Amino acid sequence: MGNLTVQYPPEVCDESGEFSSERLLTYYNACRLTVEKFAQKSDLKIVRHNVLLLVDLQGVYLGVVRWLAEQNFPIDGGMVASRIANFMLEDVAREVEQKVLGELAQAVLFNDLVRGVFRKEYDQIPLNDDVTQILDIKTTTELFYAPVPLASIEWQLKKHARGGSVEARRQLDDLQSGLLKPHGDARDYAHYDNFIASLKKNATVSRWEEGFFNFYVNANGLKSFDEKEVDTRIVIRAVDACVDYEADSICIVSSDQDFVPVHERADKSGVRSYQADASKFATPDRIGRRIKDLGDRFIPVAFSPQWPMRVVFEACGHDPFNGVPIGDHVRKGVSSREFSALCQLHNRMNDEFHLEAVTVDQETNVRVISRTEA
Repeated sequence: MGNLTVQYPPEVCDESGEFSSERLLTYYNACRLTVEKFAQKSDLKIVRHNVLLLVDLQGVYLGVVRWLAEQNFPIDGGMVASRIANFMLEDVAREVEQKVLGELAQAVLFNDLVRGVFRKEYDQIPLNDDVTQILDIKTTTELFYAPVPLASIEWQLKKHARGGSVEARRQLDDLQSGLLKPHGDARDYAHYDNFIASLKKNATVSRWEEGFFNFYVNANGLKSFDEKEVDTRIVIRAVDACVDYEADSICIVSSDQDFVPVHERADKSGVRSYQADASKFATPDRIGRRIKDLGDRFIPVAFSPQWPMRVVFEACGHDPFNGVPIGDHVRKGVSSREFSALCQLHNRMNDEFHLEAVTVDQETNVRVISRTEA
């Protein structure tokens, strides 16, 4: 992919006019300090609030990959799915943020004030005479998953295939594409490792824990395949966070309905708790009743038509939502075929403007097409 030509503010550029991550951090911290000083002079109370997202990755991955396959999207790696998953987690964090804000009287978000100062959009800073509190939310994300033992399963299937098992031989053919079909449910794990590795690069991810898969293969092929320890690790981590007062709010991102006791435990510690099922963003009617029955604690997740465009621009080196360059790993992780498919996906979901993948000097870039041109 090529690079977008973007004019960044002078405060975040070095002497040569190039973007500088060090200067960005310095400028951002200066903006935070400005808000801190403003709050002190205005006698506004700053309320610190830590949010902890605990994410079961398998469900998120499978949900995104299945949806992409239904769109006839060519999947060449885990990067596109990881970016979509990241946007989902950002939306979940924002929803938690809004719920916490709604429980505070006459409050405004600290990050909104910093954003206004950062962009010098002072007329858009959400302040009025009624504001008495500033809510400063810090969100951290922890990932929970089990590595898929494809190599071990393949070895077992080969053993039974050599013994004459037709089903083992058939499953070996599926496995070459990363497909497993336990319990009659087809699961595409071809890019799961890359998906996880890509998500770990996100700035809000602070740690991760691994469980394992229990599986059984006989002459009839793969007969059982179940993720183990992941839910237990999430429960232990949530309880530890409550006991040690590490978080003011916890949000579990999982389709599992067995976390209700965790929410009850959080109540005893005075910790707010929420749950989101990101795996069923395309089929909300299939979300478990016990999760929906959480009421205000249940956070719905939906696919945003802006996300394909956002991945396209990130693949060109720029995050259009945060106004900063994006790491080179996104550009390297999105194939030319996926890039073109993202443009087409955006065009199907948006009427205001369309995107076109163009190749110049063997580099793929994007051209924005107005509605009249389209």
